[in-house]
Parts: sequence; C-alpha cells; structure tokens
Amino acid sequence: LTGRPGVFFTKFVMVCDKSGHKELWTTNFDGSSPKQLTDHRTLSFAPAWSPNNRKIAYSLYTKNRRNIKNIDLYELDINAGRSRMLSNHVGMNSGAVYAPDGRHIAVTMSFLKNPEIFLLDSESREATRLTKSFGVDVDPSFSPDGKRLAFVSSRSQQPMVYVANVDALKVDPTKATRI
Repeated sequence: LTGRPGVFFTKFVMVCDKSGHKELWTTNFDGSSPKQLTDHRTLSFAPAWSPNNRKIAYSLYTKNRRNIKNIDLYELDINAGRSRMLSNHVGMNSGAVYAPDGRHIAVTMSFLKNPEIFLLDSESREATRLTKSFGVDVDPSFSPDGKRLAFVSSRSQQPMVYVANVDALKVDPTKATRI
C-alpha cells in the first residue's frame, strides 16, 4: 500500500550478554532467529544500522597499549562478518548515526575534553566538528534528506533539543536553534 516494506521482514540489532559479554546480536522482528554478530569479549553498545542495512556502527570499550580504557567507534560489515575501527580518539567515540548517504556518520567525541558532535567520513576517517558549546552535545539524528541535524545539548543548562543545517554547522559550529 505504501510502497515500503512491512515490519514482517525487519531485523533488530541489539546488545545481548547471552555469551557472557555484551555483544551485538540481530533478531527477526518477532524475536526469532537470534544471531551473535560480534565476539569482542568486552562491552559493545549503541549500535546503529547503515541506510542500506549492510553495516552497523557501534561503540566498544577497549584498552590501548598502555592499558588505558577508551570508547572507540567500530563498523561491522554484516556480509563480510568483519569489524573495523573507525575512530579511536582519546575519550568517547559514541552515539553514532549514519547520514542518509551511508558514508558519513554523526558521532559524539570528547577528545577536545568536552563532548561535541563530529561528522565522520567512514572511508577517509576524517572528522569535521559540527558543534561547539560549553554544554554536552549528544544523540545526533539526521533529517531524511541529511541536510539537517537534531541533537541534545546542555548548553542552556538543561538538556534541550537543538536543530541546525549541517552545512551551516561546518562553517560555524555554534549555529543551532533550540526547539
């Protein structure tokens, strides 16, 4: 009727500790056919599907060579069954969401000390800062056309939703409107 696939052919991605570690799993819409996707043996969390449903971005608690904990951003290619690291800047690399183009990912990073939203190119791994405030900026979400970004910020002392044009944020990361 709508021209869009119905719920009966959908899959969920979730975090499950059935293996003893919090790993990524998929299941059909009704909970049938659960399948473990990752085996990092640490904490995987915050999964997000790519627009073509072939990849999943997610965060992972890791330790570097000096045994320092970090939250890194990974991408799982479902068909190949392989994960690759997208971002391991010091601090948080989490809360990822794909842009409709499937190549760019909005993600919260804290390597500049304050959690801000960056636009990450999944191929080049180049990060462009999109927000700049004294508050914490998290939970990005793209408009269907990818031109606008909504996110939560505490820049006004209370968590509020802000919206901005993505291209405008690339020029001036302070240009966002509270809704």
